[in-house]
Amino acid sequence: MRRNLIVLLFFCIAVSAVSADAKIIPEPPFFPQSAEVMAQGGSFNANGSGFYSFFSNPASYAGEKSSLTIVSLMPWIYAYPDPDVIAALAAMAEDPASGIAGLNDLLTGPGFGAGGSTGAGYVGNGLGLGLVGMADLYGWGPKTLGINVDGNITVGFVGGFALPIRIGGLTLKIGGDFRPMYRIRVPELGISTFASMLSGGSEDMEIDVPVYHGVGLAIDAGTIVEFGPFAAGIALRDLFGTTFQYSTSTLTELVDALEAGSLPEGGELVGEDVRYMIPMSAQVGLAFHPRLGALSKIVDPIVHANFERSFMPGAEDESFWASLHAGAEVSFLSMLKLRAGINQGYITAGVGLHLLFLDLNVAYFGRELGSFAGSRQNQGITMELALRF
Repeated sequence: MRRNLIVLLFFCIAVSAVSADAKIIPEPPFFPQSAEVMAQGGSFNANGSGFYSFFSNPASYAGEKSSLTIVSLMPWIYAYPDPDVIAALAAMAEDPASGIAGLNDLLTGPGFGAGGSTGAGYVGNGLGLGLVGMADLYGWGPKTLGINVDGNITVGFVGGFALPIRIGGLTLKIGGDFRPMYRIRVPELGISTFASMLSGGSEDMEIDVPVYHGVGLAIDAGTIVEFGPFAAGIALRDLFGTTFQYSTSTLTELVDALEAGSLPEGGELVGEDVRYMIPMSAQVGLAFHPRLGALSKIVDPIVHANFERSFMPGAEDESFWASLHAGAEVSFLSMLKLRAGINQGYITAGVGLHLLFLDLNVAYFGRELGSFAGSRQNQGITMELALRF
């Protein structure tokens, strides 16, 4: 076992060393905007459990409770749905150009976008197995004619294992997983081309916007130490960075392939002088979960915090607040869950309802898209409907 781990470690180092001098283009992480997690400030490291362990600390696979998610459906929007936003979205159904014009202040300010995910999986008894697909679309530009829309569709499998080690009153959990992923990425779609596509005006038009599609293999590792009501966790996500082996096509070729019920054929490989990579991130978390005995069946609180830092170039300039996530949850009768937190300096809140095997979660969140809290806030609403046992 030790020899296999050493071989795996050297393999990862060797992969990360390939084209070490190449320019690194950061890829967005594989992270659905979970209503449960974002309501609690994006903190889910030392307190992780269930389906969203796939996106936090793999040591959580060794949790006391098992969770089987038959299906999770989760849409989100990167904006607060005030009347102006709702009116602009409604207008897009009839006149996309007019609807986008109504979103101009958002697109040239904090940005605007939407996404969604669906997935299923099992977490428990030291095992984590899941399949998740997500799509994410986000547009922003300093001025109207400079707005670009960035979109990606990612499908990933997560397979991992965690082992609990008990030493007296202390429990040490050690876990890891691997995530093979297939991603289609449209990194630079001008707002005028995007509006033309929505209106159907692109049917007879060749769109030469580049589309990248390919596979990547991510590795995550983590540990959690529990002592009574206290827990501390450390997780390394996308160990050594996750590079996608992209081929290129045009947007028209992508649309034609999807309409034919297939994926685009492999085109020209992205050159060795560029690496499209999800940067490795390190997370350190703390949690306090008081044991209230029989009372915990009526009310069950937990508070926690997580400090996260990415290893992408320039991330060292991020302020402390932009890297901090903290939150709390209070469960009543194991049915109603009230949540609140601070995500990168912005308040978050949400509610969850668990009825037999049905989960409904809703959350409001703010996130920071600049290097320090208060630089460029983007608000959002996310919700989840899941069949879960």
